[in-house]
Amino acid sequence: MVKILVGCEQSGIVRRAFAALGHDVWSVDLLPSEDMSNRHIIGDVRDYLDDGWDLLAVFHPPCFVAGTLVLTKRGHIPIEDVVVGDLVLTHRGRWRRVTETMNKSTNDLLALKATNALPITTTPEHPFYARFRAPCAHGFRSLKERDGPAEFIQAGALSTRHFVGSVLPPTTAVNISDDDLWLMGRYVADGHMRRSRWTDGKWEEMNLAVGAHEFEEFKRVCPRKCSIRWNGTAYRATFYGHDAIKDFAQFGLYAHKKTLPVWVMELPKQQAIAFLQGYLSGDGYIRERDTSAATVSPRLALGIAILMQRVYDKCPRLGIFERNPTVEIQGRTVRQRPSISISIGNANERLRNYVDGDYAWGHVRSVIHKLQQAVVFNLSVEEDETYTANGVIVHNCTRLCNSGVRWLHEPPKRLTAGHYGADKIAAYAAMDRDERLAFMWSELRDGADLFSKCWNADIPRKGVENPVMHRHAKALIDNYSDDARQTVQPWWFGEPAFKATNFYLEGLPRLVPTNKLEPPASGTKEHAQWSGVHRASPSPDRWKERSKTYPGMAAAIASQWGGYALREAVA
Repeated sequence: MVKILVGCEQSGIVRRAFAALGHDVWSVDLLPSEDMSNRHIIGDVRDYLDDGWDLLAVFHPPCFVAGTLVLTKRGHIPIEDVVVGDLVLTHRGRWRRVTETMNKSTNDLLALKATNALPITTTPEHPFYARFRAPCAHGFRSLKERDGPAEFIQAGALSTRHFVGSVLPPTTAVNISDDDLWLMGRYVADGHMRRSRWTDGKWEEMNLAVGAHEFEEFKRVCPRKCSIRWNGTAYRATFYGHDAIKDFAQFGLYAHKKTLPVWVMELPKQQAIAFLQGYLSGDGYIRERDTSAATVSPRLALGIAILMQRVYDKCPRLGIFERNPTVEIQGRTVRQRPSISISIGNANERLRNYVDGDYAWGHVRSVIHKLQQAVVFNLSVEEDETYTANGVIVHNCTRLCNSGVRWLHEPPKRLTAGHYGADKIAAYAAMDRDERLAFMWSELRDGADLFSKCWNADIPRKGVENPVMHRHAKALIDNYSDDARQTVQPWWFGEPAFKATNFYLEGLPRLVPTNKLEPPASGTKEHAQWSGVHRASPSPDRWKERSKTYPGMAAAIASQWGGYALREAVA
């Protein structure tokens, strides 16, 4: 029997895996254990390192809730589906690779609404790319005079005097005629596809709905031959032939799943105009006051907003309108989803929201603090450490990993409730820049101390989980070694999931796969399922399931590390 301490783990999954093999195992965490075990200590792991353990295993589970849409080269996808290697759009308007994905459970959240974004639920400390607009104290002043420089500001420090930024992706022309781009846009607005009844993998027909009021205009501008017939409420234009219509399926088959591939969002202005005109001919409204569109697909709304910004050189406004869940149409009960509007003001006068180069700046409408249990997700991105969430730019926010280095050079202007107590927030607000910088370094040292104390504890066998760290953190950790790090994946241990996990090992062997699965091909439905393992049906306990260690990995840790320690003890 080996004496084992599992640090920073409240779920008990790893503790129980060791216990099942007969080890004398305890866990310690600042939170009580979920399984109410009498072998769980509520406290700081650093206070229990000198109690004669044979093996120490420490877990550090780090800020957006599931469903937040991130713009990747695969399109807008939920943050929980983003995987290492995905290319995401950063604050510099360029594509950069995701190097790490993270998640944690929390009960401290903010609901943020901005005119150029879909509603966002995040943690108070997550930084947003924002500008502060000073009051107009002495008559007319231009926006340039009133708006401060763009900087990353914690969500909890944002106010209705802030404007958050969105950025356009780089442009790439495509070899598609303007007529076909127009028709593709029209399909996105109100089209659907029908699969072949005779040949698997083939499309039989594509249908577009055409209102009676737009029928003559549609006949005049439609670039392809089609059959048109009246169905009692609207005309239906039908296009035939798999080879002629197959490219339209990439935009989605149902209204709530319509989306724009990245190549559409990267269209240069003239080609973007052709596509957008086709879309607006179906779902658009062009009035004296504004040009707007409506959709039930959040992904499509964000894509159309990018096209509108590029075409009109103005900041799009996004709004969500709830509707009755069902409605009766010609005796049938039809389900209704919330409607999302995307609009651009047509007025020539100065608007509250505006565009500056490739950046659009949208007004923060509200920031509401709420206590709600949830799992939040975060990404680490090479070089920039930024990505777009629900349409606006955000920054990775962990302390020891590479992204945390920015606060060591330019400290945040204020701390936020939830992450810090009221006394510390007030004290920080009274500090000058140098004092705040010293505070950030103090926080870094505290985090590095936890890792260093565990890493250098007088325990012969140690496994400490932690993200890849920046050079300042490494310098503060005694005996740090990059060679000690091993990165593993749940699918090595029979769990159909992508989630890179880093262990720093001393006196322990590297984990060996026990049931290595074959990862599905990128772009398949199964690949998406593997990437979204943290998704679950809504329930009060959903956050708990998402935050736990994978049982297959826990079993491998217990068997391999516990067995190794036992063999050494016997020897």
